[in-house]
Amino acid sequence: MASRWCPWELGYADGKKPNEKIAIVPTRDGQATHGNECLQLYRRIEVDNAGGLGIFNPNTTSGYKVNSI
Repeated sequence: MASRWCPWELGYADGKKPNEKIAIVPTRDGQATHGNECLQLYRRIEVDNAGGLGIFNPNTTSGYKVNSI
């Protein structure tokens, strides 16, 4: 939650692309997840239950499989 860059980068992307074309890849430093509450407005790419990658809609725990990135 300490990153000051995420809101700036998302604001830039928001002005260039439609919201459905933006997906966040959460990162961790072993201590905490970096980001901001604005991250909850965008889709995210995470490891799914099967061990592959999935795209998850905002504020959800279910998503769909990513075929390629």
